[in-house]
Amino acid sequence: MRDPYLYDDVPVLKNKLNIKDADKLEAAEADITFIKLLSIDKLNQGQNLDFNYVKAIHKHIFEDIYPFAGEPRTIQIYKAEPVLGGDTIRYSYPSEIEKNAKSVLDHMAEIKWKELILEDRSREFSKNIAALWQVHAFREGNTRTTMTFACHFADRYGFPLDKQLFKENSSYVRNALVKASDGEYSDLKYLNKIMQDSMNLAEESFIVDQIKSAGFRPTNILVKKMKELNQVFQKRHTVKEIKGYYKNINNFNKEKGELIKSVAQEFIDQEIQTKKMNYMKQIHDNVIER
Repeated sequence: MRDPYLYDDVPVLKNKLNIKDADKLEAAEADITFIKLLSIDKLNQGQNLDFNYVKAIHKHIFEDIYPFAGEPRTIQIYKAEPVLGGDTIRYSYPSEIEKNAKSVLDHMAEIKWKELILEDRSREFSKNIAALWQVHAFREGNTRTTMTFACHFADRYGFPLDKQLFKENSSYVRNALVKASDGEYSDLKYLNKIMQDSMNLAEESFIVDQIKSAGFRPTNILVKKMKELNQVFQKRHTVKEIKGYYKNINNFNKEKGELIKSVAQEFIDQEIQTKKMNYMKQIHDNVIER
């Protein structure tokens, strides 16, 4: 069957730039989509995270280069994967794309993500993102679209991902998606590893920024304790919120109260240390002046 997405005279995807050289098209696509991805987060403004949203992401990224941007593919596709010894993933048939994508997205929306510990959340999220990717809704650009959706979904549900980690390891991410989608031979560990690392990095980055903005030092133990606090309360906290908890410590049960005290004590110790250092500096300056 002829692929209607390709030019008649060369096996290159039809594109708005009318480039018929595969290497030149790949370079142009990389440059164009890089710019488009810089503004992709503006889409995440409260819309339903459904299949229409997935299509909107694809359209935004590829609308300047491909005429099929945002439109589900109309043919079945096969891609030889080196990590599978040249075999292909069994992607959804065109007639089943929307149904299969909707099934994954509906399931994702039902999960209480914040109630899961990091390991379980990462594993469940990886499994669902791999299933969405396996649908392969579009003729081209599925990995970028799926991972962008993953970041937007995670951000909306309160467990942001470190997008830079995915960008810097794009080949690993795609191969991990392939391995996680290989039917009865699927292996989730590679995707789960980078997904969990991304969750960790994003949360730690937020915590470090909060600590620094409040004038404290983000020591390893303080960051670790704030991560534990976030997990128990199922939300990310500012330093101001933690101080508020400490002032009203009697409103919490014993377990949460002890955790709040433990985190607050780290801040108190730093404040005491800072006062001591300022006092010693003042004495030193007075001695020098004499």
